[in-house]
Amino acid sequence: MDETVQSVLGFFAARSEAMDKTEIDVLARRAGLQKAQLEFPDDLAAAAKQAAEAAANMKPLDDPRAEPWPPMRAGSGL
Repeated sequence: MDETVQSVLGFFAARSEAMDKTEIDVLARRAGLQKAQLEFPDDLAAAAKQAAEAAANMKPLDDPRAEPWPPMRAGSGL
């Protein structure tokens, strides 16, 4: 998902009303989901709603440069 789609989802998550069909269509096109949009419009709408809710529940990092977890190391602790 590109940065524009993420920021748009965050915008819709902050609003009280749900996204309408036109807004979902624009996001689907931007994300390259035209085929899914045609074949499964209800599923796409449900996914857009869930993505907006998930974006609303994410709190911003105190330091965006900080890693959210320790770096992975192959072989340690196996």
